[in-house]
Amino acid sequence: MQKQRKFFNFTASKYNSTRMKRFLIFVLAIVILSGCLKSPKRKGEVYHFPEKTIISEVEDKCFEDESGKWLKKGNKAEEAIMNVLTDDVTVEQQKEAGKEIFEELKSEYSFLEGEDLKKLRKILGKMRQYISRKELTYQVFLIEDKENVNAFTVPGGNIYVTDALMRFVESDDELAVILGHEIGHNENQHTNRFLRKQNAAAKIVGKEAGTIVAGITSMLTMAFGQPQELEADRCGLYLAYSAGYNPMKGIDFFKRLGKNSESTQTIRFISTHPFPSERAGCMESYLSQAKNNQ
Repeated sequence: MQKQRKFFNFTASKYNSTRMKRFLIFVLAIVILSGCLKSPKRKGEVYHFPEKTIISEVEDKCFEDESGKWLKKGNKAEEAIMNVLTDDVTVEQQKEAGKEIFEELKSEYSFLEGEDLKKLRKILGKMRQYISRKELTYQVFLIEDKENVNAFTVPGGNIYVTDALMRFVESDDELAVILGHEIGHNENQHTNRFLRKQNAAAKIVGKEAGTIVAGITSMLTMAFGQPQELEADRCGLYLAYSAGYNPMKGIDFFKRLGKNSESTQTIRFISTHPFPSERAGCMESYLSQAKNNQ
């Protein structure tokens, strides 16, 4: 009996030792894998963004001057009017509007394939895990337009980039900020708001608003207000950084874009888009805040 007990203890000890080794290997593998799934290791500045893809409200020096205060008041007044005149637009209605616009674009533009499109899709793929609104499926398309340096988004999540913009950008980092910016318009319901404005306008002028898209052409030239553009910029910086890109390069893009497009304060006030140099300044301020937000 003593020998049997000794034999039994030996085998149990050997079995437990094997189990322990396997368990430790498993734990080590999990630790290594979890490290790989985190944001890519990067050199340079470390940022801790106060907000992610959904921005509560732009509250900083970008709107501390008199015209900025009036812009914010007008923005809130417009929202109040829409709440009275229209109902919210459902996610399915947003997606349906996006499909209609896609078909319209297909009839007017050549959709391009190739390495540039692969690059755009790769960048978007790196951002997906950091996007808050999971009910939307974001896709990016490259369209042939050799004159307009442009990227735009529509309800439902589709993003369109011109080949002129692909020739203008100087790095994948710039592209990442641009794509993140367009995602920001959907994340923060700016495209939804545009649809609601169309429905409200249709009611005011007495047109039938049976279809969500009251005018495809107006959707293709969709413009958002200045507060919305700055919110989208912040989303773009966060997504670019989270996906492993340098958000400061996005500022370089807007500075370069703004070299020949400056104008007066009056034009700034009535323009739907902030001046590129102004946006660059606001982005720098936001990144500085994120860098110091320990």
